[in-house]
Amino acid sequence: MSDLYNHGTGDVLVSRPSDGVLLITINRPERYNSLTMPMFDELSEIWADVERDDQTRAPFALRLSDAPAYEAVRTRYRKIFAGSDFMQWLIDRNSLVERGEATTGCLVCYFESRWKHVGVCTVGARVTSKWGTYPLYEHELAEVPDLYGDCVRFFERPSRTEALSLFRTYALQFLSAQEFDNA
Repeated sequence: MSDLYNHGTGDVLVSRPSDGVLLITINRPERYNSLTMPMFDELSEIWADVERDDQTRAPFALRLSDAPAYEAVRTRYRKIFAGSDFMQWLIDRNSLVERGEATTGCLVCYFESRWKHVGVCTVGARVTSKWGTYPLYEHELAEVPDLYGDCVRFFERPSRTEALSLFRTYALQFLSAQEFDNA
């Protein structure tokens, strides 16, 4: 799990000033920030990375994105975050209670062969989810990119306290309890 946005011609600068925000800066003031063909190619790679970015989806759905303990671990240990590996770990361990149908407030998980995307079911079986670094998006159940797969499952949404406890258990595979608690 490396930082996807590891580009850098120097003309295109990419940073994450805060969780869920990706800042792209065109850095050619001497040319009035005009774009070259290599810069277009780099921007295309960055947008492809945004599509693969799972650092923003699950934290929103699991209520972790503004939890100080989660943010401290994610910031200090950049490779440990509530992304696709964490979601798959939850599902593989049966840590989420599966529901037979969509109910308001439940998690809506999309699968291909593995977990791909998660959102929260709202009124009328609509889904609110986070796509890459974009703002929250409300959409119909089936209104997702094909790459999210064609299997949809529904799970009870854990409380923030439960989600943080599950994340701690997951993170302790990689960190000692002291490292987690001191993050």
